Amino acid sequence: RPVVLAGLAVGGLAAIMALLVLQGSYADLVIALSYFDYFGTTAHFFSRFDEFGYQYGRVWLSSFWFFVPRGLYPDKPYEYGATLIHAALFPGAAEAGHTPGFLAWTPTYLDFGVVGVFALGALQGFWQRMAYEHFFRSPSFFSFFFMIHLSLWPVMAYAPLTLALVWSVAQALLFRMVWRKIPVRDALPWPTEQPSPVAR
Repeated sequence: RPVVLAGLAVGGLAAIMALLVLQGSYADLVIALSYFDYFGTTAHFFSRFDEFGYQYGRVWLSSFWFFVPRGLYPDKPYEYGATLIHAALFPGAAEAGHTPGFLAWTPTYLDFGVVGVFALGALQGFWQRMAYEHFFRSPSFFSFFFMIHLSLWPVMAYAPLTLALVWSVAQALLFRMVWRKIPVRDALPWPTEQPSPVAR
């Protein structure tokens, strides 16, 4: 099993690299590899944090520009949401399509600091735990898909809308096929109490 998981990880990374190159976002493999320098970019952000200051929700509110198609509104800004960081660190990078990644909690820190990062982590943990408990108590395809969807949503949030829709449909079909091959759990409920010892 570890060999299979390692193979899936390598294959997934290769697929991501191929997608970046095919999209024309990164013609150079070295530049493409630098996209994954999350720690370096985040450290760079903190070293120049005095240029930003806390935004108190401005980053989060501007992230709704993601849902506005540029074809319908050509004046849609290139720096919004998390990419507001790139406006200062890498001017013009977002417009050119080259936005180096950083750790996922960085925009939240820019908005509300350590308190915001803690609150976001607690909220995400609550929702994911809720989905897991729902699946554990009521095993069904819907609850399983809901649990997996919450885990992958942070990744799909940064994907182009068309790619996200295609991926969601493919993911749903794959889960449906896999779910049919999984043996159904016994109808009897799981014991909630330890059986009392039998007197000798």
